[in-house]
Amino acid sequence: MGLFDKIKGALSAPDHTETLRARVGDDGFQGYAAVMASATEDTGPKKSVRDLTDLAQKGAHKLIDGAVQNRHIGGDEGSIGRSMPRTAEPMLLALSERSVTLWRFRFGAKKTDPDLVVRIPREQVTSIEATGKRTARGHVRLSFADGSFFDEQLLSEPAAEFWAAADGSASA
Repeated sequence: MGLFDKIKGALSAPDHTETLRARVGDDGFQGYAAVMASATEDTGPKKSVRDLTDLAQKGAHKLIDGAVQNRHIGGDEGSIGRSMPRTAEPMLLALSERSVTLWRFRFGAKKTDPDLVVRIPREQVTSIEATGKRTARGHVRLSFADGSFFDEQLLSEPAAEFWAAADGSASA
């Protein structure tokens, strides 16, 4: 193993298949994708307005955030889509036969013991579709039985197993 291989190995994220397979257990793991909420909430510190330019920028950001939210999140208040986490934090979207889960690995996705963020029974998920391209920077739309939906942005290109499991969600 040369120096380049060592550097590449140190910087690349590990394959989380076996970790997720063990965590999902009897649910029948099918695949995963690295994602982040398409419409994120601003969780940063609130800055006070200094002048008219700041006020105009703040107003423009509110309008843009509202438009983005309406495009990527749908459903009534309290619906599954509206209750999904909207942090600007990378997570892994794992598909299994019985559930759809979101996992937080932290520390550059190198942590081997992930935190479960959301578990949704598969019967509550009516479809999992690409809304555009199926590669990095594309979006995955999760549609739910209550009529709501939530979009996740793909951070890297998912494996073929992920798309096979997602495409089979309508028949599952």
